[in-house]
Amino acid sequence: VMCRTCLALVVLVGGALGCQRSAEIPPGFLVVGMVSFPNNLDPRIGTDEASQKIHQVLYTYLLRVDDQLRIVPGLASSWDHPDPLTYIVHLRPGVRFHDGRVLSAADVVFTFSSFLDPAFVSARKGAYRLLDSVRALEPLTVEFRLKEPFGSFPINLVMDIVPAPTPGAPKEDFARHPVGTGPYRFVRSATDDRVVLEAFPHGFDGTPRNAGLVLRTIPDDTMRGLELRKGTVDLIVNDLSPDVVHQLARDDRLQVVESPGTDYA
Repeated sequence: VMCRTCLALVVLVGGALGCQRSAEIPPGFLVVGMVSFPNNLDPRIGTDEASQKIHQVLYTYLLRVDDQLRIVPGLASSWDHPDPLTYIVHLRPGVRFHDGRVLSAADVVFTFSSFLDPAFVSARKGAYRLLDSVRALEPLTVEFRLKEPFGSFPINLVMDIVPAPTPGAPKEDFARHPVGTGPYRFVRSATDDRVVLEAFPHGFDGTPRNAGLVLRTIPDDTMRGLELRKGTVDLIVNDLSPDVVHQLARDDRLQVVESPGTDYA
């Protein structure tokens, strides 16, 4: 499920409709219907729902929130809180970005240092106003220093990590060509139409069971439902109105899945 709303609602199509699939969809790929095109695939910047849904499969959080809303390890294997102003985060070894680079403390420092940079523009910066500094202590160890005690600071470490720049290489544009550590890697996009992702075989959480995702932008609510019914879309997550869901639930070829979630995104 690629959503974080108070009700995680998934409508998916059964195998009986697979014959309607477009020839331009690669074999083994799932087609996901979305209400809008993502504004920005850089997780430090994009805060719209469409962008965040895609961030979840392109990137991996430093820390995560589990089903009981507890902070748990993500890219970090553990963390310490030696004094009221200090958090020490220990990274998992051997995690690879989609381009083959190995995750290190430098990537975490680069990601969070962005929010301390006056020239960096992001709606997320306010959450880090009490962060004084972030630095690498060792290749897999990062220190976060606060300006004053802030007991709930770990929630701000639930953040996707982007790779630090390679010395001498051109500046990377994660907004249009994202590079993460998530279960899918970016292939291409067509503005206001689709984003294509392929399964990443070297993810530390394992390899997806499908070959990839085609996230299609279908702005009209009724049309999204019709595409699902025709079998040209396999899955829709939360992007359907209740009345459309009610109609689709009567179709034996479709399945509606509901589960609890959170509403902070």
